Amino acid sequence: MKRFILLIPLLLCATALQAAEYRTPNFTVYCSDSDLAQQIGDTAEHFRKQHAQEWLGTELPKWYLPCPVHVKFGQISSGGATSFTFDRGEVTGWKMDIYGTPDRLLDSVVPHEVLHTIFACRYRRALPRWADEGAATYTESEAEQKQYRDAGLQVVGTQEHIPLSNLLSATEYPADGRKVFVFYGQAFVLAEYLLDLKGCPEYVSFLDTYFKTGSWEAAFEKHYGQNPGEAYTGAITANKPPSTPVDYDTYHIDIFVQSDCPPCEKFKTEQLPALMKAKNLKVRIYDMDKDYTWERAKQDGITGTPAFIVYRNERRQAVLQGFRTAEELLAKCKGAKTVKAAQGIGIGYFGPVGGARNDNRANPHQDFSPAQRQLLNDMIDQRSQLAINQTITDRMGDLTGLMKSEIKSFALEVQAKLTDEQKALINATDEQKSIIAGFKGQIEAVEAEKTAFIEKHAAALEEQKKQAEALAAEVKAAKDAAADAQTESLSLKEKLANLAKDGVKTAASGFIGSAMGGTTPPALAMTLIGGIATFLWNRRKKDELAKKA
Repeated sequence: MKRFILLIPLLLCATALQAAEYRTPNFTVYCSDSDLAQQIGDTAEHFRKQHAQEWLGTELPKWYLPCPVHVKFGQISSGGATSFTFDRGEVTGWKMDIYGTPDRLLDSVVPHEVLHTIFACRYRRALPRWADEGAATYTESEAEQKQYRDAGLQVVGTQEHIPLSNLLSATEYPADGRKVFVFYGQAFVLAEYLLDLKGCPEYVSFLDTYFKTGSWEAAFEKHYGQNPGEAYTGAITANKPPSTPVDYDTYHIDIFVQSDCPPCEKFKTEQLPALMKAKNLKVRIYDMDKDYTWERAKQDGITGTPAFIVYRNERRQAVLQGFRTAEELLAKCKGAKTVKAAQGIGIGYFGPVGGARNDNRANPHQDFSPAQRQLLNDMIDQRSQLAINQTITDRMGDLTGLMKSEIKSFALEVQAKLTDEQKALINATDEQKSIIAGFKGQIEAVEAEKTAFIEKHAAALEEQKKQAEALAAEVKAAKDAAADAQTESLSLKEKLANLAKDGVKTAASGFIGSAMGGTTPPALAMTLIGGIATFLWNRRKKDELAKKA
């Protein structure tokens, strides 16, 4: 009896621990805290809808069975694991285990794990680990992202760094547990670069292409215009701090124009000069007819000209289509500003040491000692010189780019005007040029012989032509004469036949008239004559046909 009584509190405790269950249309959350269970369930539903719209462009249908979510919370490290089974193109056996502080669960772990389920519904197969985890980490809070980003960047150039080929081909996590965090970091650095570059839908299309082709090279080239190595280098470079610390953001604008575009010409004439004068701003101009391709431009979101892409600290901020004024473009670069000479030099109070501060004085610097003023001037000069050097460097870079563009344009124009022979001679060696010259001489000699032959035999050819025409005329005349003779022969035969008929009719008429004593009526006589004549004519024709046979 005592043992039974002791079991009652244990059963009540177990019931209390399992009582916190919260159901949503697609998730069932098990948590010892009912309020947190509801927050996690609602958050999971929110991100399921938001992720599907942002990444796939449409919401997912309701799952046949809800995904169970088991929660462990407290002052512990954050993480999670989502498992499912792919069976004949279907996703089954959902299960999600998450743990961490309540804040991290809601702003990082849940959105991360839910994106795994979105990708599972989309592809119904296992994704490459780096692409799956890199994208899922992209949904976490900035604080969590920074830890992974730092982990991925700190190993660059060290033995801990995972080679790019291994990163892309990995189907499982590193066997060495110490490298798992590095794997997540490198995957996130690359995925973040691609997602910042083109956004979530393009990333999904990028994965679609990989599954169709089985080639990362093809997928990177089609969707980002780079090979994997270039993309990874770009990701590292985009996160690399500037060599000289500055207290302002750097901006640059890529401008896309083309010929026969009045708005482009208007922008270059009216707005570009003012834009080139802006400080702390790089400007690059691309001619769509020569420097860029429309396929790549469409990947960058450009559908016409003029167009502008604004970058802040080498990260794309905005894509603008159509004519824009310099003021509108500079407004997008609101972080670009003139360096303030006295900013950040560590002097926070201007005035006599130990004296009362007088904010009404026209020049508070006058109370500095000569040594203080000299120190301040030196620091200001140093900062000013840094800004000047930076501006000169930027402008020299812009000028170099412009010169390269102009030189390339001129070279393309010249190349377009070259003949095939001139193009062949440009890169030919002396030996090849000698061979080409020999061929050219042989061709000229053959052409000369051809011309002389034609001139020599031109008269003979003309005489043969005339004789042929005369012979054709004679043949035609003979054919015409034969046709006329045939016609005359037919006409003569008809005349003879008619005369024969007339003679028979006359003779018969006289004979019948005599035989009947001249008393036969004319009509009857003619009828008899016609019948006799017809009989004799048919008899003659029959004899002729018999002879021919």
